[in-house]
Amino acid sequence: MDISEISDFLLQSRRNQLFPSASVAVYRNNKTVYVNSGPVHPEMNTGDVNENTMFDIASITKPVATTTAILILHDQHILNIEKPVSEYLHEFSQYPDKKNVTIRHLMTHTSGLPAWLPLFQFCMSRTDMITFLASQPLKTSPGTTVEYSCMGFVLLAEIVSRLTHQSLSKFCKSRIFDPLQMTQTLFNPGPELKNGIVPTEKGNRHELLLAQNAGYKITRIRNNLIHSEVHDSNAWAANGEGGNAGLFSTASDLIRFGRFLLELDKFPHILSPALKRLAVINQTSALNAQRGFGWQMASSSSATQGILPDSAYGHNGFTGTSLWIDPIHMKIFVFLTNRVYFQNKGNDFNSVRAQLHNIISS
Repeated sequence: MDISEISDFLLQSRRNQLFPSASVAVYRNNKTVYVNSGPVHPEMNTGDVNENTMFDIASITKPVATTTAILILHDQHILNIEKPVSEYLHEFSQYPDKKNVTIRHLMTHTSGLPAWLPLFQFCMSRTDMITFLASQPLKTSPGTTVEYSCMGFVLLAEIVSRLTHQSLSKFCKSRIFDPLQMTQTLFNPGPELKNGIVPTEKGNRHELLLAQNAGYKITRIRNNLIHSEVHDSNAWAANGEGGNAGLFSTASDLIRFGRFLLELDKFPHILSPALKRLAVINQTSALNAQRGFGWQMASSSSATQGILPDSAYGHNGFTGTSLWIDPIHMKIFVFLTNRVYFQNKGNDFNSVRAQLHNIISS
């Protein structure tokens, strides 16, 4: 691994306006190397990015926060991932087509729920979202197809809240982030942290286009620079804790989380080694897919396919973030950017991730 090559790659990517800011962390041989590039805020004199600069990590929220929380509750026999969702969300019991949807289905994207809906247009809270989603017909029968769905993780977040009688944020802080000393990983960062957070995008152009193309008239629009509030509008409407997105974190904290998974026997008071193993192996092979519990297998992502071993796992975030873990070689790869800042949706960012992973792996 050539540090100068990583630095040059980040600089050239910034010049090409793929992103204004980036933080890379690589853990291997029991050491972590950080390579950072760009300003914290492109239009303000707030200093340069470092390994403690916070990014909106978007869908990495799914495995790091929501999945881990659900597995903790399963570990403690507070819920059972094989049980129907209707046992935990009474709204689902009112609709016969939902009776066979289980927690497992939500976690493996096999529930039959749609990939995305502009819930933020119809719902003022996550509770409203649960009622709305329960009333929507499934696209396919549960357990028959894999379709990546943010909607399932909105439901999982609400299940955590109802069973623990606290917010997803508070549960994750006390049961995951504090024990792992992930001191800069949180939902809804306060104004005192703003200068250490990169801005994401002015508005959310992608979601606006998605909704318009699906025939929805959008009336709740954020045109402001989204900075220190979640970029994903459904998570924003769920008080920043959608379960599908909402988490802010740093390269250094995500390395800590990666080590928590890699080092199976450490922190058994957080999650048992058996459940750590279960979360990161393919649960959907019968459907010719490669999904673990909340995690994606490296063989199914163009960001990692043919670069990392098939047993590697990770997740990407729409804002330009990724976390990938190689259990064979005990490596962790963190790539944090705010690639949506320039509203350049034309580029295939997975090809950018693949280039970086190739450089790191050489």
